Amino acid sequence: MTLRVNFTHEDKAAKGLRSFREPQAAPEPPVYFTAREAVAMFPRLLLLGERGAGKTVFAKALAAETKAHYVDLAKGLNLPGMGALVLDGLDRIDAAALPKLLEEIGERPVVLLGDGAVVKGWRLPSDIAVHSLMPLDAAERADFLAEAEIASPAALGDAAGNFALLPWR
Repeated sequence: MTLRVNFTHEDKAAKGLRSFREPQAAPEPPVYFTAREAVAMFPRLLLLGERGAGKTVFAKALAAETKAHYVDLAKGLNLPGMGALVLDGLDRIDAAALPKLLEEIGERPVVLLGDGAVVKGWRLPSDIAVHSLMPLDAAERADFLAEAEIASPAALGDAAGNFALLPWR
């Protein structure tokens, strides 16, 4: 399953600037980076997603793939002393604990994951890029269901764009 972030190839090429197109030119459809591509581009990254967006599934898979330390922040702020970090559940810590957490992270590569409704207003260092996970579209859900050999028409409706709500075997 490929999660995408709200960051496009056009965004990267524009470096924050927008170009003006001729009025008769048809706009090109956006091509979004995957969450994994965003991790490769930004060594310090906060990924925001609604509850059930697939943050934890992604975090565990990323940590296993990259050999980074996975930490569920809901279980405490005990971080290993060295190495890259994947910190899940940023939204489950008290905002007052954020400065201590950032101090413990230091300059290490880190992927933080949390619910945007909770952490979006928190002040983070400027070197931590912030992007949101996008909901899965119907074609992506259909592909996943076919690959997993799951018959679930309800998972193809608009309400099922939430990654974690897909039926698992």
